[in-house]
Amino acid sequence: MAVTSDLLTIGQLAERCGLATSALRFYEAKGLIKAERHAGGRRSFMRSTLRRVAFIQAGQRGGLSLEEVRKALALHRLRLPVAAKVPAVQPKRRGSHFRTGRSLPL
Repeated sequence: MAVTSDLLTIGQLAERCGLATSALRFYEAKGLIKAERHAGGRRSFMRSTLRRVAFIQAGQRGGLSLEEVRKALALHRLRLPVAAKVPAVQPKRRGSHFRTGRSLPL
């Protein structure tokens, strides 16, 4: 469990993010953010959730769906190097022209 000073209530998180608490509950239900639950059902969020919410908001402003944002957050959680996250694009080989380095006719 996190240190109490590192936790935010849902109201504090909502105020700092400029969102309604219902939006944060929605993000939690979709698996985009995670809350610690206390006896009685109260939610507490790690301070790092502020960055996650900012990323979600930026993704949505950029036109990403919540599913695309969720996938991007999952990649970040794996902490893979960028090269491992993005598949390499290989040029299509066209006969011997590619192997010999000669230019293809236009």
